[in-house]
Amino acid sequence: AGQRYRHAVHAGDGVEKRADGVVHVVVDVARSGDVLHQEGAVRGQGFVDVAEHFVGLGLVVDGVEGCDQVEAVGAVGLGDVADFELNVVEALGVGFGAGVAVAYFHPPEELDQDVHPHNGPPSISVGFAAGTDNGTSLYGGAHSGVWKNDHVRYLGAIAQADVNMSFYPDVGQQSDVDDGIKFNVDGTFLYQQVQFRLKESNWWLGGNYLYINAENSFDLGGDPDPGLPEPTFEFEQGGLSVFVEYDGRNTTFTPTNGLKGILEFRNYDKRWGSDFKYDHVSGSLQHFTPFGKYSSLGLRLDAEMVDGDVPFFGYPFVNLRGIPAMRYQGEEVVTAEVEYLWGVTPRWTVAIFAGAGKTTTVDAFSAEGDTVAAGGLGFRYRIARKLGMQLGMDVARGPEDTSVYLTVGSAW
Repeated sequence: AGQRYRHAVHAGDGVEKRADGVVHVVVDVARSGDVLHQEGAVRGQGFVDVAEHFVGLGLVVDGVEGCDQVEAVGAVGLGDVADFELNVVEALGVGFGAGVAVAYFHPPEELDQDVHPHNGPPSISVGFAAGTDNGTSLYGGAHSGVWKNDHVRYLGAIAQADVNMSFYPDVGQQSDVDDGIKFNVDGTFLYQQVQFRLKESNWWLGGNYLYINAENSFDLGGDPDPGLPEPTFEFEQGGLSVFVEYDGRNTTFTPTNGLKGILEFRNYDKRWGSDFKYDHVSGSLQHFTPFGKYSSLGLRLDAEMVDGDVPFFGYPFVNLRGIPAMRYQGEEVVTAEVEYLWGVTPRWTVAIFAGAGKTTTVDAFSAEGDTVAAGGLGFRYRIARKLGMQLGMDVARGPEDTSVYLTVGSAW
């Protein structure tokens, strides 16, 4: 463990200057603009067995069938709250667990469809809490505001998180019993975002700010080597970003038609309250094609890169079902995935998915890049036909292990 720990902190002047990646593991996974508002969530990775949460969600959304339009709009907001909670926890890959969210849906604006040909979500206020079997826990609150006839959207969130994860400095495909280097991040996370619609189009311009104040500690499985840096340290992390987004999907829950794309640049610097200085650039494309009335083909392509004084868990990682978060990291990472939803009946759907990811070398880890693949099967049940919302389960196999996922809305 001592030798591997040396790799983990080999990036300059010690571990005390290497502590940001929670930005990508906790909040950046949810991505700017994709946490609580209409666009839903973009990344799901690792854990999921939140059956208790899904029971309540299913009861409410199922009741929308046959109801009027106002109630249907409220259910849209509820689905987005569910996506926020799930993907913050899912993306960590931190074991099995459960969560709960309580939301208040503010009365939505009545839009003149002749002047504003788009349907905005209601404003939402939410409190949430979740925990997993490896000791990870989080709780907090958030608000999503929709203003000016859905031309301005705001998102703010604050959370306390205690996250237990593993880090794999050697990267590459290792033995099934290799648990990596375990670490914990315990701290407070603040997120603020605003974005503006371009006229009446599906294009958005926006920016967000992320601040983290936390403590990081390593579990080396025994007494640490006295020659190694102290395995526990505090850090502050602040990042400011700008992004452009296009969303032409037919629904934000389980899309079957349309295109969504995001391009974002984020800078971490002491000017924004950060102990680290580096840049993170990311882009994502999703395209959906319908086949018949109930089937569809989805394609996803993600790319990320970092440059500068990057902490050990600030590096991008391959984001696929079947592969834990941070299992395969690189200075540059490209991930592609295809998913076919085969509508067997109006309610039941079979999911077939596969993907691959490629990483480049991480000089700080003395590790070469790698190419890995994962895939699996699952099913969906359409719990709200009018909203195009599905709930289901996936079983995915990666290079080392098999994972089970519960999915609400879209797996992406």
